[in-house]
Amino acid sequence: MTDEEWTSLAQTVATLNGVVRRSENKEEALAEAGFKFDAVRCSYLIALREPDRFGKSVFLKFFRGYSGTAPMYLEFRQVQALKCAIAGSLHWNEALETVRDGYARGVHATELDYHLRNSAMEIPQEVYSQVLSNPQIYPVTLCDTAEAAGSRAARKAVKPVSTIAKSERWFAFDK
Repeated sequence: MTDEEWTSLAQTVATLNGVVRRSENKEEALAEAGFKFDAVRCSYLIALREPDRFGKSVFLKFFRGYSGTAPMYLEFRQVQALKCAIAGSLHWNEALETVRDGYARGVHATELDYHLRNSAMEIPQEVYSQVLSNPQIYPVTLCDTAEAAGSRAARKAVKPVSTIAKSERWFAFDK
């Protein structure tokens, strides 16, 4: 690591541990810290420590096009791709490709399971259809989430028979 990278790492770790004076609002604190994510490993460690604050930016800068085989990076990539898709900063097709790629290499992030089971996210129809059309290439939890989204959508689309009968005048007394 260069001196600049070590300095950036030291500042980040100090800030994350509360050693550096914190600002009143979060945006101001991030601007003050002036974090520079220039090294993959250093940035990865920072994103592991504070995934909600730095995971997205580290993923988009370093791991979006990652083609290596390190399981720890592939797990991080799976989780962050899904989080970015949910947040709308990554297209769902790219996120699904990332999850599929890691799963095909035998990597499955347990954090992905946790996130899928404990979030109230809405999966778009084309996404759950894609997952359910070929479930063996996706982690089971993603398939379960897609199935639940499909079931919710089907339940919402059901109309009561009485409503249909009235609108189509099935009975003589309907006017």
